Amino acid sequence: MFKFKKELFKFKLGHEIKILPLNDILAIEASNPYKVILSTLSEKIKFSSSIKDIHRQHTKLLRINRGILVNPENIIHFDVSKRLVTLTNSCRYEVSFRHIKDVKKAIKAP
Repeated sequence: MFKFKKELFKFKLGHEIKILPLNDILAIEASNPYKVILSTLSEKIKFSSSIKDIHRQHTKLLRINRGILVNPENIIHFDVSKRLVTLTNSCRYEVSFRHIKDVKKAIKAP
């Protein structure tokens, strides 16, 4: 019998190391230099990191513009004309022109 390994997202918060299943993450947005805000269904957590470093480690997360990564599994709607993605928590984020094709491919849109 095969056991599938859950992909985990680890980050340092003060003197603690927090571990979350990658599927629980909705979005990660840049806050101020070297700070990001991680959003899940139940909480928002601010910690030190950069969008670039996180994307390098977790390529499953989809970059939709310069300062935002989203989990493509949590996209419930993509309005191509307005360039907006809606996530399962009803948050909407703008998609840059450059990343429209990536979003379409990730959600397998025509």
